[in-house]
Amino acid sequence: MQFPNTSKTEYPSNYARTTQAQPTTTGGNSILGDPIALVLLCLEKWWVFVLTLLLSTGLGLTYLYFAAPEYRAKTRIEIIRDSRVVTRQLSEYDRIESSINRHVLLLQSKKLHYLVKSQLQEKWGDLLTEEQQVIKLEHELIRESRGTMVDLMIDSTNPDYGQDYLNLLLEKYQELRLEETSEVNSYALSGLKLEEERVLEELDQAKLDLQKFEAENRVSLAQQREQADSKMLGQLVSKLKNLKMEKSLVESQFEGLLGKDAATIREALLLTRETMSLQTDSLSSDSSTSTQAITGQWMNADSNTSVSRDETDTQSIIEWERQLESLASLEEEFEQSLKVFKPSHPKMVEMKSSIDILRKSLEDKAEISIKRFQAYYDALVMQEAGLEKAISEWENEQSISVQLVNRYNQLNSQVQFLERKYQNVYARILENSSGNDLFFVRIIEPTTTSYPKPVKPDPIKIMIVAVVGGLALGAGFVVLFVLMKPKTLDFDEIEQEYHIPYFTGIPQWNLVIPKKHFDPSRDKLVVSQDRNKTATETYRAIRSKINIQYKEKNSWVMTVTSTRKGDGKTFNCANLAQLFSWDSVKVALLDADFRKGSLTRHLIGENPEKGLAEWFINQECDLEQLAIKHDDYGFDLYPAGVFQDTLPELVNERSARRLYKTLKEKYDVIIVDTAPATMVVETPTLCQASDGTMIIAAEKTPKNDFRYLIRELHNVRIIGFCINHLSPPKKSVMSNYSGYGGKYHHYGYGETYQDKATYGANI
Repeated sequence: MQFPNTSKTEYPSNYARTTQAQPTTTGGNSILGDPIALVLLCLEKWWVFVLTLLLSTGLGLTYLYFAAPEYRAKTRIEIIRDSRVVTRQLSEYDRIESSINRHVLLLQSKKLHYLVKSQLQEKWGDLLTEEQQVIKLEHELIRESRGTMVDLMIDSTNPDYGQDYLNLLLEKYQELRLEETSEVNSYALSGLKLEEERVLEELDQAKLDLQKFEAENRVSLAQQREQADSKMLGQLVSKLKNLKMEKSLVESQFEGLLGKDAATIREALLLTRETMSLQTDSLSSDSSTSTQAITGQWMNADSNTSVSRDETDTQSIIEWERQLESLASLEEEFEQSLKVFKPSHPKMVEMKSSIDILRKSLEDKAEISIKRFQAYYDALVMQEAGLEKAISEWENEQSISVQLVNRYNQLNSQVQFLERKYQNVYARILENSSGNDLFFVRIIEPTTTSYPKPVKPDPIKIMIVAVVGGLALGAGFVVLFVLMKPKTLDFDEIEQEYHIPYFTGIPQWNLVIPKKHFDPSRDKLVVSQDRNKTATETYRAIRSKINIQYKEKNSWVMTVTSTRKGDGKTFNCANLAQLFSWDSVKVALLDADFRKGSLTRHLIGENPEKGLAEWFINQECDLEQLAIKHDDYGFDLYPAGVFQDTLPELVNERSARRLYKTLKEKYDVIIVDTAPATMVVETPTLCQASDGTMIIAAEKTPKNDFRYLIRELHNVRIIGFCINHLSPPKKSVMSNYSGYGGKYHHYGYGETYQDKATYGANI
């Protein structure tokens, strides 16, 4: 799309100026996103809410009239909880609520209600129908009573029937619970008595076994002996554990010490002994007096041995360090002598021999140390085996006394357990033999009814729901009305989206101007120098904005097009041509709608056969012979002529420019009334060859149709647009959000085009 050149054209300050070929993206106003506008629209469509409110309140009143009233029978009862069905892990309040819920479920059981209905059938069977005998049972827990009281409510169409039903329900409930309790108690008592006999027999037998065992064995002496032996045995086990630990330490270090020198091996062995010595000291501090002598002997022997070993190891280490220093000195001297003597020199051979002897001595000592380490490990293994054998023999000797004590403890525990079990069984027998009071239900408040005031239907609630529903339905219709309206033109959106200047809006003159001043059936033009000032000033405003676009041109050609038939471009072209003629310029008005041209017929009442179509077919014909001059108009009129099938191929850009060039030699202003650009192929060509195009769009033009028109004129210089057929001003919040509906109209040329609603949505 070619827009006016901004370097030569002056726009009003509020017009955007750009050279972009593609429209920018705008947010598009929506009334649904503006709460204030939505409220104003609802106020404007008040009659919709009146209708929906009348409908909803009528339905509510109809329901209240035909609905059967329901009356409520109510009583308050207190239920004593049943301790035998309570879960002890729950809190006190949860136990109470669990028991209450259990009783409520029993009150709602089908068996209970069947018994009640069967008995009431004798009294109420002939008075009420089956539908009238339907009841609704509800309950409400009284929190102030800590969960022991419940309000029972029954809704029915007959208040007396509901009261009788509730009283009989409580009566049958108590009978059912008493019967159930008796059965449960009888079964429980028989089982408890059998369990009592069995437990009593087991208790007597356990006491006899305990007495017999005490007579045959002196348990007290065996207990004292077992305690002393257990302490001694514990010391032996501790010593065995220490040996195993020391053995494990030595074994884990053995592989790592292979190949090490004698000093490293001795240090590892000394560290192991020190570690085990600390463990032995801990054991000695926790031992009793009877076992300290034995352990002390072991520790003294180990201590003496350790002292003698430490002295020997110290001397060995000193000797090893002396040899190591001698070896280092000889090796250093050997390295220095190599610089003076050859390796085969007798002195060098002698020094080499001394170095080998020292190295061999150190290796022998390392081998001896590892063998000592191995011997120490073997000694630990032997000592471990000896201790294990001694512990095993000691345990065998003491096993008899330990078994006796364990047997005595087992018999004593069994007697105590059976005594407690017998007491529990006996208490349960007493509990189940005490009667049926645990399931007692007490009536706190007698049964009352809400008669004569029904609880259902509630007129206030029904009417509130009806009013709210009516308002919601009205709002839904209003929103649906907005959503179903096609998107029509809004000049602000068009200016922002396509950067096309908006000239002005043109109203429906027959609705604005009195009929005596302007009658469409009588008057061909609305502009006049002595009347219809509003219309004349409107077209003068359009003329001024057009002159701004062409102020540097002496003569110019302006094409006028629209999206569809009936947008008003022909009528507006004639009025603009008349208005330009008042400006002392030569004006030509061309009817370029070759198929359905109505401009000539509208102005002079007929459509001559010769016109612009003949010129495009034979461009040698004289244009001046085609011009029509009329005394009522200040411009020359060029009719369209007769359409021929070859005309679309003849109307091309080159021929159109030639036509315009010829006309410019005679006229200052040339206005071309074209067919809708979205309907025929000639219009975009004629617009592209002109100096600019003005778009006339009706107010009710769908937005997609306008977008489709812009797409067709993508190579055309568009100087501005006008919105035609504006309705008389009124207070409406819809003017900036949606247009006025209707189906998409097609220009009646007998040709088939793509659906513009779908095509325009993809632009």
